[in-house]
Amino acid sequence: MPKTLALTIAILSMFLAQCGITPKAKDTHVYEKVNLTFFAGGSCEPCKKELPLVRDRLAELGVDRDRVQVQVYLTLGKFFGPVQPGDTQKFQQDHGLPAEFEMLEDNKCPDNGVYKKYYPNDRCAIPRTVIRTPDGEQIAIFKPKNKAEEMVDDIMVKLKDVLKGEK
Repeated sequence: MPKTLALTIAILSMFLAQCGITPKAKDTHVYEKVNLTFFAGGSCEPCKKELPLVRDRLAELGVDRDRVQVQVYLTLGKFFGPVQPGDTQKFQQDHGLPAEFEMLEDNKCPDNGVYKKYYPNDRCAIPRTVIRTPDGEQIAIFKPKNKAEEMVDDIMVKLKDVLKGEK
């Protein structure tokens, strides 16, 4: 059986090489600092669940806050109007988000706001989350799952990977 497996792998490797497909080496780049960027809406129920979970999971994991900058963009969405002055602070207080979470506005969505940079084909559906470098390189993008816990678990797994070098 092992000889058959080895032969199969060798044949598959030769076929892929003839097609111009070569396996990529695993990216072991360690990101010294990343941004965890959330797009949320003031009346978005999944957002209200997700962000406190993120707060708690970051604390549980002991994530070095100097390496992870959390940004929360309250954004104009399909089911709610533009973000008003004071909405970001109210959202932060109402949901117990720490002062280290940078609260921002994106009222230009769906036209050309920050959201469209990462989700060019979406019409500002939220919640959405991006892990990126401070200079804007996109590392991972997340769309909602059935349960906020599942999405946050996926985000935390990926976040741990990129901080230790497994992109």
